[in-house]
Amino acid sequence: SGYAKKHGIDLSGVGSVEQMVGHVYQLSRDQLGCRYLQRQLDEGGPEALETIFGEVIEHIVELTTDPFGNYLCQKLLDRC
Repeated sequence: SGYAKKHGIDLSGVGSVEQMVGHVYQLSRDQLGCRYLQRQLDEGGPEALETIFGEVIEHIVELTTDPFGNYLCQKLLDRC
């Protein structure tokens, strides 16, 4: 993803929660970023869940209608 590359975020693995802080909303609206965040929810543990949820909750209505963000919203509902 262009956004991730520009901000030095490695989307290839689970990575650290710290690298996504402040970027979750933007990543959730990007195809590769959204897949990365979903993988974080599956494999990253409670810290990843708290970080992602905390950064998207104020945008949740918008993300439910976003072409990529809606998948993250569904995954969050499954995890919460």
